[in-house]
Amino acid sequence: MAVSISLAAFGEGPAVAPGATAPLDFTDFNPADTARVAPLFEAEEIVYESVPAVPCPTFRDGMKVNYWQLGTPVVVGAAASLFVRTPKLVQAREYVQKHLSQHGNHKTTVDNYLQYAPIVASYGLYACGLKGENGLLDRTIIAAMSYTIFVAINAGMKYAFHEKRPDSNAHNSFPSGHTGTAVTGAEFLRREYWSTSPWIGVAGYAVALTTAYLRIHNDRHWINDVVGGAAVGYFSTTLAYWLYPKIFRKRYERHMKEREERLARECAGLDLPRRRNSVTGFGAPFAGSGVVGFSMALTF
Repeated sequence: MAVSISLAAFGEGPAVAPGATAPLDFTDFNPADTARVAPLFEAEEIVYESVPAVPCPTFRDGMKVNYWQLGTPVVVGAAASLFVRTPKLVQAREYVQKHLSQHGNHKTTVDNYLQYAPIVASYGLYACGLKGENGLLDRTIIAAMSYTIFVAINAGMKYAFHEKRPDSNAHNSFPSGHTGTAVTGAEFLRREYWSTSPWIGVAGYAVALTTAYLRIHNDRHWINDVVGGAAVGYFSTTLAYWLYPKIFRKRYERHMKEREERLARECAGLDLPRRRNSVTGFGAPFAGSGVVGFSMALTF
């Protein structure tokens, strides 16, 4: 079988005469480079010939975290906290509550279960063969870090702000734990499958948005509670992805090496993924018999 490869794709290496064979070596591979390779028989050997390059697949790095992603939820959460004690803002949230909540009527318990849907979906997709950014152990470590951070911040803020719930005398309203739990899972889902399809992240956030609305619909939270909860949830997952490479340095370095090798093989045409970026979906809200929610289906 004819085999060809661009030398520029793999950096400098020992000179190999045309027609000679050598084992595949992805050392110093740069995913920005391009190459075309075909396997020779069943062994991982190639014949080097200079050929025109072809574009490598676009890869979105779900592990990458910048300071804007860490700072923005802090600002949003701080702004939401102003609605707890500022008189004019308290009046504004009461106006919103009047028009969005059912004041205790037509309550539903869907949100009690819906909050866990994004994180459950991430493991469900993995079980179905859609592997995502990290392996099972690494994603479990990151998920555990995300929810640990969220629980700690959420509990501390509830204690500090001591905000009264709209429907009871309980003083633990700000921020919304249900919304934060859903957004923590939604951001985890988005990052794990960012390079596979953005629709997976959209589905996760659609569920989180539905959860946030139902908390207001059930008159369990003010609108600033769900905004604050969403900010804490997003911050918790983002911080976990930022901390993971620093705490588990060796695991992260191994992950990066494996990912670069996988990209090299994909660019070389050896391990092309099945139906890459081919996830589609649709969704719609539903209501009936005292139950409201959001239904979504994904095809991959």
